[in-house]
Order: sequence, then structure tokens, then C-alpha cells
Amino acid sequence: MAELSRYDPHEQAVILKRMVSRLKKERYVRSPIVVVKEMIRTPLVWLLLSMGMMIPILFYILFVWVSLAVEG
Repeated sequence: MAELSRYDPHEQAVILKRMVSRLKKERYVRSPIVVVKEMIRTPLVWLLLSMGMMIPILFYILFVWVSLAVEG
């Protein structure tokens, strides 16, 4: 605030408007890196990744088990 008081009121208003518009843009326009970081933090992503890795393994185990059951 001390830095802002060095300017006249008209310049203060311009500076504050510019800062408010930057803050609004930051809320709605995020970089792709920030979006990816937020996605990685959610538990749903980790749940989907673990399910994606486990389903092929389970199908392989089921296939082997059924093959052994039919053969024996």
C-alpha cells in the first residue's frame, strides 16, 4: 500500500484496475501445467490408472485359470 500511495489517485485507479483484471484472467486462463497438476492430485485419476493396470492382469489370470480348468 505504501508503494501505491506514491502515485496520484488517477494513476492508482489505473494500476488497481490493471491488477484486478490480471487476477480475473488468472482465475479463468490457467496454464496446461497447472491443469495437469490439479488432475494428478485427484484420487479419481489414481483409481482409474490402477484399474487400467489391473484389468489386463485379471483377464490374463482368468484366462490361465479357465485354460487349466478345461484341460484338467
